[in-house]
Amino acid sequence: MVVLGPVAQVNESEDGQTLFLNFGGRYPYHVFNAVVLRRNLKSFPEARSWEGKVIRVCGKMQLYKGGKPEIILERPEQVAIESSVALPESAAPTGSGGPVEQDVLCPDPSEAPVGMPVEAGAIHDFDSPPQVIKTARPQYPQDAFVNKIEGTVLIEALVDAQGRVARARVIQSVAMLDAAALHACCQWVFKPAMKHGRPVATIIHMPVAFRIYGKEEQRKQRADKVPPTK
Repeated sequence: MVVLGPVAQVNESEDGQTLFLNFGGRYPYHVFNAVVLRRNLKSFPEARSWEGKVIRVCGKMQLYKGGKPEIILERPEQVAIESSVALPESAAPTGSGGPVEQDVLCPDPSEAPVGMPVEAGAIHDFDSPPQVIKTARPQYPQDAFVNKIEGTVLIEALVDAQGRVARARVIQSVAMLDAAALHACCQWVFKPAMKHGRPVATIIHMPVAFRIYGKEEQRKQRADKVPPTK
């Protein structure tokens, strides 16, 4: 499984021996975790610096005690840094929320005809995963902005053999934000996954976070990044 998105927070266990990379929001509002256990910390010496970066993680997805999904990171090749700057989580409102599309066929599809599920034609045992070439900033719907609706929409997308998002659907919904998240994800461009030297279609998961930050929240965020004074 491939999950792609900005790391909203790098969290540590109380003993500092386990790292949690929170996607889609800060704890406890995240939607997915990439976990580095104590025995694997030496393999990821820079993991604590990944907060705010767009990364791609690959591996077997599981539910932590029946709760939120996670991938255990054991080898460096499971992680790739896609960008030094995370996608913006907040923006001035643009347009309106409009009707929510739960499953959309993205422009110029090549792999998934209308009516077929997102997984149709996808390869899961690829040799190398898809890599981001171009990202798109989600626009905050006017109605959601006015009503101060925040949250993280989790998108499952089919990246085709040309590196385009051919089909996408919402697997974790937030009222009034789904359509904007889908629209942004459909504009991403990738270097496609490869198998036996050929490009193939595969599935990725993309958490899209929407946050409204006022002056007080911005000051708090800046304060969180300042190390304590001894």
